[in-house]
Amino acid sequence: MLEEILARIGCRVSSVMRKDECLTKLGAGQYDLMIFDHDIPGLGVTDFVNQIETIDRSMPVAMMVTLPSRFYEEKYGASGIDFLIFKPFGYNEILWLAREAFAYSVKLRKAS
Repeated sequence: MLEEILARIGCRVSSVMRKDECLTKLGAGQYDLMIFDHDIPGLGVTDFVNQIETIDRSMPVAMMVTLPSRFYEEKYGASGIDFLIFKPFGYNEILWLAREAFAYSVKLRKAS
């Protein structure tokens, strides 16, 4: 569903199911936004986000979540996650995320 919504609003989407595939793709090209699910089995969120930032510090990172934001802010507040997107989400939430992430990405790239 996420891929369909992003494609519908004009985004080019790369999708992977494993952490190593993701890091390889990120290392091979520039992306405007990274979205991942916090619930991937065996994924160390903080370590994963640190690896993403090592590849591209100016790319916003969004994490799909299910619990109230306070839980994630307390657990991962300093990890470099820029946006939380709450499941279930729809077209409007993804459109908002894409707009906000693009604007944030522009600011980050200008600053670097």
